[in-house]
Formats: sequence, structure tokens, C-alpha cells
Amino acid sequence: MSTTRIAKFAWGVLIFQLAVVSLGAAMKLNGYESGCGRTWPLCNGGLFPGSSDPAALWAYLHRLSSGLSFLFVIGLWIWAGRVAEKRSPLRISSGFSAGVMLVQVLVGLLLVWAIGLPTSYQIFSAFHLLAAFILLASLALTAYWSSGGEPLRFQGHGIGYWMFGLALLAVLGVLMRGYALVCFNVSLVQIYLLFMSLLVSMFRVTPLIRRLALMLIICVLVHAIIGGLSLALSAPAWAQLLAFLIVCLEWIILVLFAAANFAASEVSQTMVDFTPPSSIQPS
Repeated sequence: MSTTRIAKFAWGVLIFQLAVVSLGAAMKLNGYESGCGRTWPLCNGGLFPGSSDPAALWAYLHRLSSGLSFLFVIGLWIWAGRVAEKRSPLRISSGFSAGVMLVQVLVGLLLVWAIGLPTSYQIFSAFHLLAAFILLASLALTAYWSSGGEPLRFQGHGIGYWMFGLALLAVLGVLMRGYALVCFNVSLVQIYLLFMSLLVSMFRVTPLIRRLALMLIICVLVHAIIGGLSLALSAPAWAQLLAFLIVCLEWIILVLFAAANFAASEVSQTMVDFTPPSSIQPS
């Protein structure tokens, strides 16, 4: 893949956003999400936390990192608009990322105002979490296309639509169930991801797809190990956070895996691979 400046920046934005999501998960696991109170963008009415309270410091750090992520995503969108052609995948995905980031910021604002209102807070928290995962997927695609990834072609894949669609929904469902539940009851999802990775890598022979399949298999195996440790240690916070981070990586790799699988050249390669030899073709 390409290592142009915008590609390096796009991958950096993706990694930074993953760190922001992980920081938010750590904040929530420790019960610090209301550390800055119901004031936004201020923290307890001031520009800075103004105290050594861990809850306020964690909440303030999350807001600060989220603000930086917003600037990075908007910057990536502007940069892509200057170097990419109109209606190119890079331009579309970067614009979509900017839109999702804006929605996430607005939902985050509503989330702060909903502190102390349990029902509203749970609803906005779910939307905020969903927007975060959609943003990770969109940024992953932006990084992929900025690095020379091929456009998608949604013809000639047959059962591939269902395989990857089910996998994406399954992993997203695991993430949306909550941090404390990520470690448990995901064995069926892990088995399915292993099966799909092995099956796809058998028929898609490009080095990129094989690397992504291997990365996904490693993530699934590590996730299974962490799940076992969590069961043995009664799910400590660090194990829950680590399991959540691994599933986030599974999500990103799965999105890239699907994009590489649905590339136009992959369709052509599959058609060639399944063309009967001339010796057995009907005359």
C-alpha cells in the first residue's frame, strides 16, 4: 500500500480515535463519566478541572482528546477534498467520517446534559457508542483508500455478502452489549470469525487478504484467552478494558478485510479461478 503523507495521517487519525474510544471505555469502567458535571465544554464550570479529583481529570482528558480527534477528522476531510477526485471512495469516506464525528459530538453534548437522568443517559450513551464504532469503520476505510486501496465492487460475490454482513453485525453486537459483557458469551462469534477467515483466505489468494485473515485470527485467539482469564479472575477492570480493545481491533480488521474482499480485482480473480479448464468445457 501507499505511504503518502495523507495515508500516514489517515492511519494516525484512526489510531488516535481508537485511543480516544479506549480512554472513554476506561473512564466508564471506573465510573468517572460524570467527573466534569453537566457543563460542556467546560469542566465543572471552568476551563480546567481545578482539582485533583480522578473523576474530573479522567473526564477532562476524554473531552480534550475528543476535541483533538474532531480537529484531526475535519482536517483529514479537508485534505482528502484537496487531493482526491470528486466522488472518489477516499473523498466520500472522509466526508462521511466528518459527518459521523459531528453527530458524535452532538450526542456527547446531550449525554452530558442527561447526567442524572438514567433513562435518557442510557439512550444517548448507546447512540454515542454506536457512532464511535461507525466512525472507527469509516476512518479505517478512509485510511485504506488513502493508501491505494481499490474501490468496492458489489457484484459477483454471492454468499460473501451474507458472510461478511453477519460477521460485522455479530462483532458490532458484541461491542454494543457493554464493556462488562465483552469477555463473556462470545464463543459462537469467535468460532464464526475463525471459520470465515480460514474459508475466505482459501479462495482469496492475495497477500493483503491473507495478512488480514491472519490478523483477525490472532485477535480472536487473544480475545478467547482474555475471556478465559476474566472468568478465572472474576472479570477485573483491566481485563474488561483489554477485551474491549481487542474487539475494537477485530472490528477495524474485519472492515478492512471486507473492503479488500470486495475489491474489483478480487471479483475478477475469483471469476478466473472458477472458470473450468478448456479440456472440460463443453464443445
